[in-house]
Amino acid sequence: MGFAAQDRFTVKSPNGIAFSEFRSYETWETAAPSQTEGGIKVILANGVMIKAYKKGIPNNGEVFPEGSVAAKMEWSKRSDVACLYPVNGPGAVKSISFIKKGSKRFPDTNGSGYAEFTYDNASAALTDAREALGQSCRPQVPPSGVNKPEFRSWASS
Repeated sequence: MGFAAQDRFTVKSPNGIAFSEFRSYETWETAAPSQTEGGIKVILANGVMIKAYKKGIPNNGEVFPEGSVAAKMEWSKRSDVACLYPVNGPGAVKSISFIKKGSKRFPDTNGSGYAEFTYDNASAALTDAREALGQSCRPQVPPSGVNKPEFRSWASS
């Protein structure tokens, strides 16, 4: 992953979600890789969420179960000039985001908690992305009963 200097497990978002809650994210399965104009992204999911994906959630209309957790990592894109054919791979870390399903803990955001951290390679420090941008850590909340689009939309963003 490439985090240096700062102990990433001490960082906490204003809504109370701590990076330390996701200590094993590096071992989770890949749920969705993607490449954008300026970056490489991957969504990692814990076992609860992977099991839900295999059951067809969210496309089958069901919501993700309690305990579902995902991490979305983003790197800048770099070309591998050593390859004989064009290959893009991850460069510098840009950000890491987490989403955690917990209805009792996150009742104000339809049962899902969010944290997004940007990484400054120059200072080797993580900061809360939404706090740095002056945004609330609460996403737009759909009406009750609506399937949780925050999980569905991660793969496309």
